[in-house]
Amino acid sequence: MPYITARDGKPVYVRILGRGKPCLILHGFGMHSTHWLPFLWPLRKEFRFFMPDFRGFGKSARTHHNQDCVLTNYADDIADILDAFQLRRVNLAGISMGAFAALQYMKSYGTDRVEAYLNIDQSPFVKATDDWEYGLFGQAGRHKLPLLERLYQAALNFNRDTPFEELPETFRSAFRQELGDFIAYALARAQQKTWIKRICDVPVLANSVLPGSHWQAYMTCLGSYLREDYDMRPLARELDIPVHVLAGMRSDMYPWQGQKYLSDHAPRGEFIPFAKSGHLPMFDQPRLFAQTVHRVFA
Repeated sequence: MPYITARDGKPVYVRILGRGKPCLILHGFGMHSTHWLPFLWPLRKEFRFFMPDFRGFGKSARTHHNQDCVLTNYADDIADILDAFQLRRVNLAGISMGAFAALQYMKSYGTDRVEAYLNIDQSPFVKATDDWEYGLFGQAGRHKLPLLERLYQAALNFNRDTPFEELPETFRSAFRQELGDFIAYALARAQQKTWIKRICDVPVLANSVLPGSHWQAYMTCLGSYLREDYDMRPLARELDIPVHVLAGMRSDMYPWQGQKYLSDHAPRGEFIPFAKSGHLPMFDQPRLFAQTVHRVFA
């Protein structure tokens, strides 16, 4: 059963790997379930991983969002996945947007079906305010977010079913540049950041990293982040399960201090620093990542 039928009747793809304890693993923005495979493969004999492709991504790319708030949409899909596979209780993990979706699920549905939670490089609050400097892009957020707002507002002028190739070149160029910069923030090393920006300058190569066919899903998610007040800080104290916060100490996407807020305020919180990692710790420290997943979910 690779696809489940969500409550709106639309298909959502779920990749399954291994056997053993059930674990629901959620990918981040611009990713899909395939990206987990190299890092979870060593654990396949002890865990059964359920790895969905969120609406708009991977094999669920043609399933549109049906709510203005993408996190609520994803939280409902998570509940439908648990029901479809009759999973009474799972270990839950998510990176970046996937972590935010996991937090939204627990905010909406509680923790009755969650054994333990692994939060991978995601702050509990994405906005930058006078008393919070640990949101998206850290201190650079006040400069970067208005650029993304401009891109999002431009996208509103186009029908969501318009093929990417038929959109104006000015928009396509801005799309590649801004989302290329977004990906660069996820990488830990200067050379990696330089290379991804160069790749995104070449349309044919950029399409392999940021498929133009997914442009509307990217913009829908971006709009939700810009528009909604996603503040999970009050939720931290309500999480009555083990909460493990895995933070890339070199992350430019989310400063580790903001992530530590979640583990500090969760009753059973643990902070797990990855000293040599950026926003993608499974890529930067794959062996340590697999060992950590095994330890917290065993």
